[in-house]
Amino acid sequence: MIGEYWVTNVKDILLFFNSPSLTWIGLSIAFGLIWLAALGAWQWRGKWLWLASAGVVLFPIAVAWVQVPLANLVSNWFIRRYGLGAYQNRVFLTRIPVVLLGGLVQEGVKLFPIVVYWLGRRRKVTPKVGLAIGAMVGTGFGVCEAQWVLNVQISYGFSWTWVSKYGFLGILPFWDRFFAISFGIATGALSGYGLAKGKAWQFYLLASFLHFLTIYFTLLFSVGKVTVVQIEIINAVFAMMIFGGVLWMRWWKLKEIKPGEGHSKVAILPDNRNN
Repeated sequence: MIGEYWVTNVKDILLFFNSPSLTWIGLSIAFGLIWLAALGAWQWRGKWLWLASAGVVLFPIAVAWVQVPLANLVSNWFIRRYGLGAYQNRVFLTRIPVVLLGGLVQEGVKLFPIVVYWLGRRRKVTPKVGLAIGAMVGTGFGVCEAQWVLNVQISYGFSWTWVSKYGFLGILPFWDRFFAISFGIATGALSGYGLAKGKAWQFYLLASFLHFLTIYFTLLFSVGKVTVVQIEIINAVFAMMIFGGVLWMRWWKLKEIKPGEGHSKVAILPDNRNN
């Protein structure tokens, strides 16, 4: 029985990498690198690449082993108690706990490698470093999800004739994942920053709530209140607002000069060993 349980769960994880496309994996990585470049990641010199790798590994675990089982548990409880009709007719109410779970689980698992790093540094991490390591974990999450979603949505291949025929709809999957990755990076950065500031649970709840909102927005599309183009624009604008806040923190709020350095040598996101 235990063996069958683990085989089933391992298969759930492998579904995220079923028939992987090198094209979509490469494109997803490129999307992540673009957003990391905006944060000045070239100055990090690969010191935290393991955190991005941890994000890649942890995303399918968070979804398949934690989020989906809990969501099914909550949904089934509601249906048994109030009936399937009530569950389907009151979407904006009945989906709240399920969507909340999505944010709490994913942002909580995303925080795990950040905490490991923080503990390894004897709980002495500057806010700049906290923001950076959180962004790296968020990149891993976003890239893993993007390659999975693109592989599922465009499993039959891609042709530029779709763009000429359908316009914006032809590139919609790429638009969606491009901004979704920026959002994942931003929420990870917020969690890392909060941990370094001694406000871990506050920023974790903030990241989870923002995650909740971006998923909750999609319910507008599911009930026909907005078109698919409109919901994608809404989510893109929302993601850019959050990422813009992180950019402000990265380049202005946390821009400090180390003692003894001139203004031409600004210490941005140093490793703590150099502090």
